[in-house]
This record gives sequence, structure tokens and C-alpha cells, in this order.
Amino acid sequence: MIHRRTLFATMAAAGLAATATARADAAFPSRPIRVLVPQGAGGFDVYARLIGPRLQATLGQPIVIDNRPGANGNIALGEVGRAAPDGHTLLLAPTGTLTANVSLYRNMPLEPVDDLAPVVLATTTPMVWLTHPGSEIDTLADLVRIARARPGQLNYTFPGVGTLNHLLAEAFKQRHGIEIEGISVSSPTVSMTELVAGRVPVAVEALGSCADYVMSGRLRALAVTTRARAPQLPAVPTVMELGLEEREYLGWYAFVAPRGTPAPVIAKLNAAINEALTQPDVTVKLAGLGAAAHGGTPEALHDFMVSERATWREVIRRAGIQQT
Repeated sequence: MIHRRTLFATMAAAGLAATATARADAAFPSRPIRVLVPQGAGGFDVYARLIGPRLQATLGQPIVIDNRPGANGNIALGEVGRAAPDGHTLLLAPTGTLTANVSLYRNMPLEPVDDLAPVVLATTTPMVWLTHPGSEIDTLADLVRIARARPGQLNYTFPGVGTLNHLLAEAFKQRHGIEIEGISVSSPTVSMTELVAGRVPVAVEALGSCADYVMSGRLRALAVTTRARAPQLPAVPTVMELGLEEREYLGWYAFVAPRGTPAPVIAKLNAAINEALTQPDVTVKLAGLGAAAHGGTPEALHDFMVSERATWREVIRRAGIQQT
């Protein structure tokens, strides 16, 4: 009799908890939604600021963008990991923060793939191999040929250790067995300045950072890293069509939430962001920034993050890159 009473009490408590959770999920969101961005204002937080008004219209609550730069995104990672798992705190983060940092840093606040809840892959952007118009490097194949002939004499810039710019260049070096010295600078703008001045021969940058320089003739685009040519640079070949890569490399930005966020809340957020990404005003503005709307399911984002984590783990291991 005591056992049966305990069992019934446990079942009743579980039922009440499930009912309370369902009610909380149905009421979501009940207050403003904060979107952490691990970069200072004026960077890729523009994606969150484009999507935010559409989310606000759909969800009926303000979307507050909270810039939290530092430690290649690890400060923001730690904060979202400590947030209540109720859907009112999200993180919009790039490739490196979500899949490469875990292989770069000895002390991580959490493991993004395993310790956060995927929501949706929001936007993607091609990366572009660049040089100065007066450079002896006319094609990306020239870069490989010259680097082989003069090992260690060429260099490239990248905006911070562990950024996609850095890791993509290291992956290219490993694939072709060449040695080009990397020089870390403070921002993509500094990379562009160094290239335009001819002080460095090559760099790989996000399309949005370099498109104006290429279209104005101040820089020459050698190749884009995506499977298809970029609509903004239709005359520029892809690394795959040149036979210099077997796969594409994308810059990408995804929304994630604290682990334990209820599935119905994740589904509601996913649907709202997917809807925002289909709106013409959003897609046109993204294209103007050199990016494209992506969208998809939380499951697809999780699988993609697992794949990207494995890719960059191997590149980082072979390059011997390590941050404290």
C-alpha cells in the first residue's frame, strides 16, 4: 500500500510538472529575448539586427542585441551557458566560436556542440582569396606555385587566431604542402588596408568585408571558397572549379540556446527565425552584406556543427595552434 501511494504521488508530481512546463512553453516568450553576440557593435551583429525586428513582430516581445566580445567568443559562450534554459537568452555566433574554439583553448567554459541547444543555422557567407592588383599572383594556382618555389617567403593576414580566415588558410596550406607565414591583425579592415597598400601579398576574407574593394579595383579576387560562384562576384571562379579544393568552406552564423531549453520553445524560435529569413527585406539586405539566408532544423544544425568541429579539430592539430 505504501509503495502504491508513493508511486501515485510520484506520477501525480510528474504530471503536474509536465503541465507546468507545457503552460510555460505555451506562454513563451513572456519577456524580451536577449541575443548575445560575441563581437563588438558593427560586426556580424548586423545579422541579428536585421532578423530581430521580424522576430519581434512574430513573437510579440522585444529582441535585445547584447554585444559581448572577448576571448574569441568564449565570454559570450560562458554567459549563454549560465542563462536560464527558457528561450529568453540566445547566442548568435560564428564558425570559430561554435566549432573551432574547443580545439584551440585549453580552458573552455563549455563544449558548444554538446552543451548548448541548436536552434537554426541563420546565415552563410563565401570567403574570398584576395591579392593586390599589382601582385605577381594572378591566380590562386600562382599562389601555390610561387609558395612552393619560395617557401616561407610569402605571408598572409588574418583577423585573430582561430578565426575562419586563419583556419581556412591553414587548411589550404596543408592541402597543397606550402608554407606561407600568417600575420595576425586586429580586424578585417586592417587586413584590407595591408593588402591595398601592398604590404602583404594575400589574404582570405569574408565577401562582405572585401566586395567593395574588389568591385572598385583596389583588390583582385582570386577565388571564392563556396561550391557555386558568388552572385556579387560572378566572374570570380570557385576553388572547387579550379581543382584546388575538394569541398567548399563557408563562413556561417547560427543561433543556439542554453542546454535544456524545452523542445517546444526551440521549435517556436526555429519557426520564427526561419520565417524571418524568407522575408524579402531580410534576404535583400543580407545579399548586400555578402551573405545569404540559410535556415533549417535544429537537427540539421547539430549535425553540421559536429562535422565542422571534426574538420577544424584536424586542421588545428596539424597546424599546432594552441591558445591558453
